[in-house]
Formats: sequence, C-alpha cells, structure tokens
Amino acid sequence: FNDYLIFGNTEESGTRKAQRIRWCGAATPTDWTSSDAGFIDLVEFEDAVMGLRKLGQSLIAYKEKTISRGDWVGTVQQLINWKNTIIDHGVFNHNCIVSIQNLHIVFGTKAIFLYQGDYQVKEISFPIQDLLYTHSRAINIDQKNEFYAHFVDELSEVWFHYASTEQTYLDKILRY
Repeated sequence: FNDYLIFGNTEESGTRKAQRIRWCGAATPTDWTSSDAGFIDLVEFEDAVMGLRKLGQSLIAYKEKTISRGDWVGTVQQLINWKNTIIDHGVFNHNCIVSIQNLHIVFGTKAIFLYQGDYQVKEISFPIQDLLYTHSRAINIDQKNEFYAHFVDELSEVWFHYASTEQTYLDKILRY
C-alpha cells in the first residue's frame, strides 16, 4: 500500500497482537525498525484484524465484528489515519474478501455484503441469506477459518465456499 508492506494481526516476540497493524519502512520490506516503519493497535473494539485490502486510495481493515478505513496521510508522525466505519459487520477470515474494481464483496459474519469504504454496507439479498444467517442456518460455523470467496472471471461471478451443517470440510458453494 503506497510502497509499504503492511500486516495485520501479528505475532511479535511470541505474543499475538490481534488488533495490531504493522508496516515496514518505505519501499524496504525487510526494514521494520526505521523511523517510517511502525504500527498502530486498533483497540477501540476488541475484535481481531482478519484481513487488509486496498480500496481506492484507502486501506480497509476487516475485523471479526467491525470494519475500519485507513486514509493515507504519509507523514512520519502519521502514515495512515484510521476511522471505524462499520461496527456491526465483520468477516470470517482473510480469504472471505473479494476485490472487484472499487468494491469489496465480503463473506461476512452476519451477511454477505458489498462495501465501498464508507459508513454503510449493502447486504446482498437473495433467498440463500436465510439459509446462512438465521438460527436454523445450514452453515457449520466451526469451520469458519476454512471458508473462502473468489471471483470466477469466466462467469463474472463470486463464489462463496463453506461447510454445511455438521460437515468438517467445505462441501457447498454459493454463486453470486
């Protein structure tokens, strides 16, 4: 992102820093100690960073229950200005975010939704939502770390892969 290698949810000196976002020195992905390398902990909410994706001129931090947008500042004092934009939608894991043009399609913890970097999400509405996100859902949430989504170029579709109830492997695909 703007000549910086950036990680979220790091492990440092044997300690997990689930809310941390860390960046290297400018254009030097092996330099983590210079004056322009650094980190920020997004601690306003306790959920862990699950994935980072570029969206337009911003970097989006998808967490378990929230979304934050990082706007580029580019100074030594502040590289990125972080704002919490969504507090009621998160993502299962980093493989559940699909970037298409200036839009992310997200296999989220509460819904499948579109996100454009602002203060709202647009939930995709179709009958399968009821199967995935109601109390009688047909999804095995214990397998959430294995779920993923990807764009299929040939069909111009996003496919969401998940485990159905009581399955320990991904056995279902939802096409959008």
